[in-house]
Amino acid sequence: MALAQAREVIADWRKTQPQATVDFELVVVKTTGDRQSEGNWRELPGYGHFTRAVDLALLEGTADFAVHSLKDLPVAANQGTLIAAIARRDSAEDVLITRDGSDLADLPKGAAVATGSLRRTAQLLRLRPDLRVRPARGNIDRRLARLSTGEWDALVLAEAGLRRLGLSPPQSPLGSVFLPAAGQGALALTVAADNRELADWLAAIQDSETACLTTAERAFLQGLNAGCHAAVGVRARLVAGERLHLEGAVWSADGRVEARAAEEFAAAEPLAAGLELAQTVRAAGGERLLSAASHRVSAYSD
Repeated sequence: MALAQAREVIADWRKTQPQATVDFELVVVKTTGDRQSEGNWRELPGYGHFTRAVDLALLEGTADFAVHSLKDLPVAANQGTLIAAIARRDSAEDVLITRDGSDLADLPKGAAVATGSLRRTAQLLRLRPDLRVRPARGNIDRRLARLSTGEWDALVLAEAGLRRLGLSPPQSPLGSVFLPAAGQGALALTVAADNRELADWLAAIQDSETACLTTAERAFLQGLNAGCHAAVGVRARLVAGERLHLEGAVWSADGRVEARAAEEFAAAEPLAAGLELAQTVRAAGGERLLSAASHRVSAYSD
């Protein structure tokens, strides 16, 4: 997936700069999250399990810039690096994959559904408390293979990832009932903070609409002070080009309790919009849910 994302960015950059002659070399970095592919990375203390090693490559000069799935980047950027550009967004939505294309309502009672996401787990259980949610790690091909052998009845994945890999297993959309992760489907280009010249050069690939939407979504996370141990979803979309519709929620781990809000804001102020909606969700019961999530983090860290 990481290689597919990097190649997509390179192809997009060449489209925006057809006259430029630049050679790109792909540098593969193994992260903590990759090495923990068979364990539960949520039980690891701290944050940035998929990003710290990449940041180090930038700071040491092993790589000039990095391509990240924006949803994997912590809101509080690592000191010494910065986001130089956000590329155009693919689908932000999740899809349910089954062996026959069944949708969520058609799954049999007690069906086993696999996901590696707290956000997806909470929403699955809120909609279908009878489901048996199973942890899913490893690359997409491996997950699809486990589904095909009958180990699971269904699997939830990001639609953008499937598209980037050219995969189209039997699936049904979840966008009408699921809120995605902040920044889902978007790619971020990061550089060492002191490499301003390269940051300016990479800015050519910035997609203004994607930047606006993901800024609002990540500001929502920032306002909640929510880390990877909280079940949080958010979706931003433009209305008539001038208004920003933002919807966000926090759930208990079992999906039974939800704090949710949706509002419209001026599209010109996405950061303020995300922060304001976060306060609304906090006041609607999100504060208690976030506190419970932080206690789980302490338990993992102990």
